[in-house]
Amino acid sequence: MKWMQSCRRLLGWGLGLGMVLGGLTAAGGQTTVVAWDSATNSVYSGGNWSDGQNGGTGFAAWEIAIAGGNYRGSYSGNPEQKGVGGMNSPAWGLYCHSFGNSVTARRPFSQAMAVGDTLSFQWGFNLGSGGTGSKGFTIYAGATPLVTATNGAGTEVYVNGVDSGFGDGTNAMTWVFEYVNATTLVVTANGRDGVSSYSNDVAIASAPDALTFFMTRQGDDTQAREPFYNDLLIQHTDNREAPEILSWPAASPLAWGDRLADAGLTGGVAGIDGVFEWVNEEVIPGAGTTLQEVRFVPADTDTYSVVVSQVLVTAVGGIYINEVQSSNGLTIEDEDGDTPDWIELYNATDAAIPLAGWGLSDSAKKPFKWVFGEVSIQPHEYLIVFASDKDRRAITNGNYLHTSFGISSDGEDIVLTDSHTNRMDLVPAKVISRDYSLGRYPNGTGDLWFFQAPTPGAANHNNGYLTDLPPVAFSVPGGYYTSTVSLELSTTEEDATIRYTLDGSEPTASSPAYSNALSIGVRSTPNDLSAIQTTYGTGGEDDWEAPDGSVFKFYTVRARIFKDGSPGPHTTHSYIVTPAGTNRYTLPVVSIATDKANLFDNTIGIYTPVNNNMMQKGAAWERTGTIEYFEPDGTLAFSGNVGLRLHGNTTRSRPRKAIRVYARGPGKFKYKLFDDLNLATFETFILRNGGNDWGQGLLRDLYAQSLTANPTLDRQHGRPVIVFLDGEYWGIHDLRERFDEGYIDNHYGLGELEYVQVEIDRDVGGNPNVPVYDSGNRAWGADYSNLWAYVKNHNLTVATNYAVVQDWMDLDNFADFFQAHIFVGNSDWPGNNIRAWRSIAQVRDEGAPHGLDGRWRYMIYDMDFAFGLDYSYVPGNKNFDIYKKNFGLVDQFNMLAYVQNAEQDGATWANEPDATVMYRKLMANPEFRQHFMLRFSDQLNTSYSRAWATSQWARVSATIQPELAEHVARWRQPTNWAQHGERIEYFAQQRPAAVWTHLQDVLKLDWRVPVTVEANDEQGLVRINTIELSDQTPGFAGYPWTGTYFTNYPVTLTAVAKPGYEFVEWRAALAADVVIAADSANNYTRWNNGNNRGYGFGAWTLSKSGNSGYFLDQGGQWGLWANNGGRAEIERPLSTALGVGQTIGFRMQNRWVTSGGSVGVSLRNAADQTLWSITFTNGHNFYNIAGQTNVLAYTTAPIDVELTLTAANTYTARITAGGAEPVILSGNLAGSGSIEKIYAVNHNAGDTSNCDFFVNDLRVFARGTVGAKTSYSTNETIAVTLTGASQLEAVFEEVAAPDYKLIHYWNFNDSGALLAPTFTKVAGAGMAFDLPEGSEAVAGTGQDFFAENARFGDEASSHLRVNNPLGVVMDVAMPTRGYEDIVVKFEVRRSGKGAGTLNLYYTLDGEDYEPLQTVTTYDAAPNLITLDFSAMTSVDNNTNFALRIEFEQGGGGNAGNVRFDNWTVEGLALEGFNLPPEIVAPVGHQSLMEGGGSIQVDLNDVFQDPDYDALAFEASSSRSNLVALNLAGSMLTVIPQARGGATVTVTADDGENEPVSSTFYVLVNPTAHVLANAAYTFGEWETNEPAFSYPTNMLFLQSAKNDPGLNDELLYAYMIPAADAALPEDAEYPYAASSRTRINGLGTNGIAFINTGRGRDVGGALVALDTRGVAEAPVTWLGGTVLPNKRIYAIRLQYRVGATGAFTDVLDDNGQLVEYLRSETVDHSATLGPVSLPAAALEQEYMQVLWRYYYQTEGSGARAQLRLDDLMIANGPPPLPTGFAAWQGAEFSPEELANPAISGPLADPTDSGLANLMRYALGLTRNADFHQALPFATVTGETPDTAAVFRHRRLLTPNSGVEYIPEYAEGLITAQWHTAITNSDLIWQGATPTGDGLTEEVEYLVPAGSLQPLRFFRLKVRLME
Repeated sequence: MKWMQSCRRLLGWGLGLGMVLGGLTAAGGQTTVVAWDSATNSVYSGGNWSDGQNGGTGFAAWEIAIAGGNYRGSYSGNPEQKGVGGMNSPAWGLYCHSFGNSVTARRPFSQAMAVGDTLSFQWGFNLGSGGTGSKGFTIYAGATPLVTATNGAGTEVYVNGVDSGFGDGTNAMTWVFEYVNATTLVVTANGRDGVSSYSNDVAIASAPDALTFFMTRQGDDTQAREPFYNDLLIQHTDNREAPEILSWPAASPLAWGDRLADAGLTGGVAGIDGVFEWVNEEVIPGAGTTLQEVRFVPADTDTYSVVVSQVLVTAVGGIYINEVQSSNGLTIEDEDGDTPDWIELYNATDAAIPLAGWGLSDSAKKPFKWVFGEVSIQPHEYLIVFASDKDRRAITNGNYLHTSFGISSDGEDIVLTDSHTNRMDLVPAKVISRDYSLGRYPNGTGDLWFFQAPTPGAANHNNGYLTDLPPVAFSVPGGYYTSTVSLELSTTEEDATIRYTLDGSEPTASSPAYSNALSIGVRSTPNDLSAIQTTYGTGGEDDWEAPDGSVFKFYTVRARIFKDGSPGPHTTHSYIVTPAGTNRYTLPVVSIATDKANLFDNTIGIYTPVNNNMMQKGAAWERTGTIEYFEPDGTLAFSGNVGLRLHGNTTRSRPRKAIRVYARGPGKFKYKLFDDLNLATFETFILRNGGNDWGQGLLRDLYAQSLTANPTLDRQHGRPVIVFLDGEYWGIHDLRERFDEGYIDNHYGLGELEYVQVEIDRDVGGNPNVPVYDSGNRAWGADYSNLWAYVKNHNLTVATNYAVVQDWMDLDNFADFFQAHIFVGNSDWPGNNIRAWRSIAQVRDEGAPHGLDGRWRYMIYDMDFAFGLDYSYVPGNKNFDIYKKNFGLVDQFNMLAYVQNAEQDGATWANEPDATVMYRKLMANPEFRQHFMLRFSDQLNTSYSRAWATSQWARVSATIQPELAEHVARWRQPTNWAQHGERIEYFAQQRPAAVWTHLQDVLKLDWRVPVTVEANDEQGLVRINTIELSDQTPGFAGYPWTGTYFTNYPVTLTAVAKPGYEFVEWRAALAADVVIAADSANNYTRWNNGNNRGYGFGAWTLSKSGNSGYFLDQGGQWGLWANNGGRAEIERPLSTALGVGQTIGFRMQNRWVTSGGSVGVSLRNAADQTLWSITFTNGHNFYNIAGQTNVLAYTTAPIDVELTLTAANTYTARITAGGAEPVILSGNLAGSGSIEKIYAVNHNAGDTSNCDFFVNDLRVFARGTVGAKTSYSTNETIAVTLTGASQLEAVFEEVAAPDYKLIHYWNFNDSGALLAPTFTKVAGAGMAFDLPEGSEAVAGTGQDFFAENARFGDEASSHLRVNNPLGVVMDVAMPTRGYEDIVVKFEVRRSGKGAGTLNLYYTLDGEDYEPLQTVTTYDAAPNLITLDFSAMTSVDNNTNFALRIEFEQGGGGNAGNVRFDNWTVEGLALEGFNLPPEIVAPVGHQSLMEGGGSIQVDLNDVFQDPDYDALAFEASSSRSNLVALNLAGSMLTVIPQARGGATVTVTADDGENEPVSSTFYVLVNPTAHVLANAAYTFGEWETNEPAFSYPTNMLFLQSAKNDPGLNDELLYAYMIPAADAALPEDAEYPYAASSRTRINGLGTNGIAFINTGRGRDVGGALVALDTRGVAEAPVTWLGGTVLPNKRIYAIRLQYRVGATGAFTDVLDDNGQLVEYLRSETVDHSATLGPVSLPAAALEQEYMQVLWRYYYQTEGSGARAQLRLDDLMIANGPPPLPTGFAAWQGAEFSPEELANPAISGPLADPTDSGLANLMRYALGLTRNADFHQALPFATVTGETPDTAAVFRHRRLLTPNSGVEYIPEYAEGLITAQWHTAITNSDLIWQGATPTGDGLTEEVEYLVPAGSLQPLRFFRLKVRLME
């Protein structure tokens, strides 16, 4: 022992690379080290001393057990900080404060001590244990204690129960145990006083082989009671003469990578021959000091012993992780201009160190996650390694080093390992703020500090601040409140000051220091931020105006601690105090807090127009802040630190600007923000201002993108929210996804290097439409340019060229992208707002997510110019009076022609030819053109239909209507939202018909006919062209369904049968229209008098007079213009007069008609007499149709007219305007003769293009009739050529499916038997794993599994998770005896970094495996994999059949996990085999009553034998004392005995096969406490209560999943399964468990819940009541936080009537939930109630009250441990307050009562110097004069040495709750007050009533002798309630 200490003193820390070795002189015997360990060992660095660690040598691993309660554990720390002297630091420490039970640290020896061995160690402590606590150690031989040394409440140390005699002191003791012979252990020790000592011989029977350090619950929380231990050493003395070593060998310097043996050993020995040797030549000394073994081997071993010792080897300097940054915004860029995370290494040596083969990792389990290439680090130099995923291992061509991983902003361990697997350094996980770093000072060897100014590549400085300071705890969480909140702030950090702000700014060292509770009420301060002008202009729509009055505000409280100049992390809570509570807003509230200067300072403010700040972009213009997101019901969805930037381009100049919000820790935003998106993780989102729609409709972009929702398009999901900045109302914003790295990662699971995204910039250096790298893999940034150039320069009508493009880009996505913009009329496109992306890898497997195929695809965003935005450059817009119904021609604007004719019309900024060249080139290809037309038709019939478009606007707009008034008052815009909304709605109504006509005209199509599709949707469905006619398709309203399609292309229909059905045939009724004449403007390149195209018509007659003319419109129509009195006329004869039964059709479209003008079409006879007409004349609101003037209102939409001659002189006309319901008119023609001509005129309509008149699509036809449907085809897919109206029906019929039997099934829901089959018919099934180090197979929950392949009604509870799967081998044995045609199915998915490829093999003999196939896994929704072996007869009836899965990286990562769920094996029964019984009706969960009635189950209903064998049944209960069974034949009786639960297993045996079993769970509910007899109380539960014991009338419940929420069922009684117990005794005593999911008994402090994700997490405490005869039942209870941890839990009060069904929340008198939310303060507690149970819970024979412990918010890390105590359910109204509480109620208003600063016991609201409690104690009211009531003392005699009297008032009532304590002092300057002792310092004289009925005056005599020299008296009162 002395040698080790002297060695350490000698070595210190060396200054050069090499070895410094100590000296040893032996006298009479050789001493060698057998075992050694010390807390100074690097294993225990970072304060870590935990179970399983094993430092030093010669000992087994530590076994640390922590039992019961909280605030107990083990650590490595500095004893001097706890007052222990003379002890090496760090040392091992234990703590077990007043709430803990015990901590033990057991250390077995690698081998039992041998005679001659000596054990020694240090033990020290400052103060005794106090109370009933104890601490000490025990030396064991097996289970037998040999020596136990204990300290109890005092300072004494007892050895085996006998006082050691040590004096008091604070020095460490050194204990030595010498094993002198087989029966004697000599124990010696030095005392704590440094003087006393102890020595004793202890008789033993066996050799010592272990020791235990321990501590049990101490009397209080004083840390000075904690014990420390250190320097474990076992030495052996050899009685052979040891050589005298003059000096141990000195090694020559070692180069990095050398073996120890490479260093020469030289040394001196006193005249004895021999050699020096390294014990282990391969050990490489790492940086720092390590123990290495050296021995001297004498030549004469008979005389001399071998001298072996561990000596300290110091390798001076080394390679250190010197600085880490996990959120790099502006600090440093890499060679690509990106700002990834980075790690800085520092070489503290004098030599260059080659790093090839070294590992750098973010996981201690995977130290070689990334490996260095040929790189060296120079002496005293720094090396930057970017943690970017780019995986660059060598520095070439100016590149930096880049790892294959990034660093989580939540913090991850960073580990450096040399090539020989020696850990060189580790920086522990810490949350690092953006652009801060974590580093060492001094460089390499110093402590870790946070640096606000990082120094990558340079020395760290000394201006950092401390890590690990705790956050401030808030007594009340933020949220909605209806009255003033009293808020207390606290910290567990000693000598720290809490500073806070109320205005959202970040607390600084100059912010107010917290001293008393804060009163947080309604904030009625003047406008602050909202009074700041945010644009330069004023008065216009885009200019700033001051709010209309005071905006709503609330307080945002931010607090942090400061200690020694270092700030702790800040905590933010917003308190929305309003009488309306959660009814204040119907939308979510987003509260952002940041320094005001960050937004509005002229230099740094990002929101101000000053210095054009608002237009600045990039990371340099990001500002820090915090965010809280509250749902409308008040739930805090998430909160955290954020980065804030402005978003957008032009729209930054609007007064209300878009804000981009970045998650800046801890972690990402983890919440399901959007109902229509199954994602709950986001790195970024945008709080959009509506863009250019900010002052009009607000929602155009959100609405437009919601209409374009389909699987091929990436869009920005969104929802409206209310934003507050620093607690000040900021209006409605549109919370949206952002297209960035996080979007691609979250949606597709692709890392930065696995995709590329570009933005098409409309003006780069004067070149329009240049693709600019946007994000992802920069090396692939030119790939889009190459695609674009290929398309531009190749003829895509050539099949091979088109195939190249098909492989390069997603043409379905491309068509959808163009169609979306065309339909919504987005005129800020196609020359703008184009982004595209692709995955780098090309995954073309069937079933792969569509985004992973490596094709370019486009992204929808920024559609605020859609739906007729009233803006100057919107085509067709006339800025028409928005109060009029006619909103201009924007809804009719032909955007299809706009993009189709870009080159002919000349370039505009929004429609450069190059912007549409890909579209125009593709449209030249017939295949794509057909697809485009059919796809657009499909969408116009569904998601773009008039009905769907208008319904979606109604839905979207309704979300913000309740909030508009407040928004408009804040921003003074939009001034007329209702009219703008009407404009959008009108556009949505008119647009579908307009686009139909654009398709027809621009694509030169014929006419449309209706197609009706029928199917029984319970049996199957139909796909038509590109869409599925199902409820999943927007706009589909069910069968029969009718759409319209052009006759140019056949429609393709596919019948899809549902399971259990098969397709039979198509039945059809197809009409054949006979076309007699047809012509359209598409047939013309020029239109002149005498032209005659088409057929069935004569030549055109075109005439004009005055200022008029005719033309061909680029959209494909005949146009007429006329103004200034001009007149344009056209006429066309029919080749044959219109016959009876024939129809003439045409389309007309007029726009505005000015005064005196008119337009119209007439049908004439040969004499030019008008027989029928439709005209519009200025000044009218309706068309004149054959003399009828009130049937069709004026419209700018196209009007389709079809007139059918029903007899020689009668007609029926069908007139359809803009897709509205058609107008049907019948009547007589206006004259005689036949219709032989069509005539149109524009008379003086007006002098702009918006007054032109158009005609098109002339047609004469005989409509075919639709008869009865007949058999058409038996092909599932048919192509139908349309010649008229068509009706088609897909016929299905039920089929007898193959009788597949379930053979094996794993649902993975039982974490205790995870790999065993849940169900099996054939013995031998199972799963097994070959797991490399760091990998594991465990149960997990969630991850989007939805029980797709589950059986027996199982839920997706838990799944099989293979963590770190690379290199794992998974074997699944699936014997198939008796079955053929085997089918294996399983659900699988991976995490983002999980293995991307599963290599599957199979075996037929159980030994040799053959390749089967590969399966690609995805970071997306789980895939159902089906392996069909029906063609492999060798698999049939095979007892050795098994699968093997090997995991490879593939397209995934090298860490993460792969998850499986619901694995099934099915097959057909073989003839000639007797089959086992089948489970046909599982029993399911049962809920019974303690001591109540039994249930009966007929097992013949549960099982069925396919061979009709007689079945023998068995049944067993896992806890027969709780659930008893009685089986008579097949009838099973289940008898509830006692509360709790048991699993019942029922088995059927047919005598031929392995028996088949099924299980069900029986929950036995507690009997009801009769509340009418007495109140129910609970407040004590011990740790030693055995399993399945519960408090009277109570039951503790647990779930079958991780982190149960409010809606999860709690169907199981609390227990710890033996298979899931951390220690065997935990299953027997589950209330004393110290790890894993558990409920702990806390004695008089009640119980504590904590979940750890074991698939059986606990969910609450349930009490059963009989409430008959009870009129009121108030509930009071205490909730507390034992350990806050990271994941937030709460305890909510609920109830239900009966023992089954859902629980209902109990509400207080204000309608608020009653729950305790986890506090951030350790040991925080609060009393809730009294709150009365609702009337529905009363007068019930049986009801249950539940305290539900549930998971509140998403996150990572440990879960909160919460306490439940002091439950009371009373009979009758709650007791009225008494004592001081009653006085408070009488003196203060409810608002004042809510504020302790006014009504609290120590408050002084009158500023009189007299606190409220003293006023109450003296019988005074709040405002009464108090001078006559004050205590006083007088001398009774004339001189000071005579007696005096002391008098004071006190309350007469005996239960006043106040204790009166007279005190005295000898002086006032340095007063020391002492409690006056009655009958000594004061002598009782009596009490006299004062006459006020409340108080009496008591009198004490002060003895004369006590008045020298002076004596002062005072009265102290103490509140005892």
